[in-house]
This record gives sequence, structure tokens and C-alpha cells, in this order.
Amino acid sequence: MCHPDSRDAAERAMGFRHSYKQHLMLLKQHPLPSIDDLLRPQDKCEENQTALLAFPDYVKQLDAMDWESRQLEIVTGLLAGNVFDWGANE
Repeated sequence: MCHPDSRDAAERAMGFRHSYKQHLMLLKQHPLPSIDDLLRPQDKCEENQTALLAFPDYVKQLDAMDWESRQLEIVTGLLAGNVFDWGANE
């Protein structure tokens, strides 16, 4: 083990400082993924599968509505989707 009072202590400290700064810069440029980053694609895939399964029934419900009710339902759904996306981006 190296002693802090050895002749090369300052040189070793500077070497460590340089290596540590390089490592921090690398992490800043290429951060390690968080658990959220790793699970997000799986969650998105499950959401898409659920939406695709529900879509045919939703289209049937829309087809059964009168024109005005259908337009209102479509606009409401679009706005709800936008609000959901805004919240998901935070």
C-alpha cells in the first residue's frame, strides 16, 4: 500500500484526479441507463398491445354513434391522448 507521505504521492494524486475527471466526463457524455430507461420500452410495448386489442371494439362503438356524437368522441379522445402524452414526457 502506498503511503500518503511517499515521494510520488502528489504525482499519484494528480494521476487519480485526471483518471477520475476522465471517467466523470465519459459518464456525462454516455450516462448509464436507469431502471426506468430499461423498462420504458417494455411498458410502451405493453401499452401498444393493449391499445391495439381494444381498437376494433372502439371503432365499432364509434360506428354505432350518430355523426355529431362520433365527432365529439373522436375529439375528446384526441385531447385525452395529448394530455396523457404531455404528462408522460415530464
